[in-house]
Amino acid sequence: MDIHEARSALAESQHRQQQTIAAGTAPGSWRAWLIGAGAFVAYGVALDLDMVWLVGLLVVAVVAAGGRTLVKLRGKPSPGWTAALVATFVIALLVDVAVQFAVRGADLPAPNTFGGLAAALTVILLGRPIHARLAAARRP
Repeated sequence: MDIHEARSALAESQHRQQQTIAAGTAPGSWRAWLIGAGAFVAYGVALDLDMVWLVGLLVVAVVAAGGRTLVKLRGKPSPGWTAALVATFVIALLVDVAVQFAVRGADLPAPNTFGGLAAALTVILLGRPIHARLAAARRP
């Protein structure tokens, strides 16, 4: 191997390393976030229709879908952005409960579905940008 081949191999190796880092620190896709948000709505619909068995299937499906990570980076995630992401889900829960109280107070049908929709919107509007910042903070 001459010096030009060695430089080319090193450049290719560095390029692949950057691709791996970019893949490991990319925020979740819109598709993934919409599927996750759809789970909130499906949970509300299942409760409103008294299909408690479906709630268990939804929990298993969400855990299975959320547990996939293709690339694991070294280092710890930012504690501040991690706390912000957790806070997003706490806010979504509070929004869910508040909307359910409002819908029940107005005697409208399907309060859990409306609450799930409100929680889904909260997670998409707040959680996705925070997750993108969390992912970007992990880049070396």
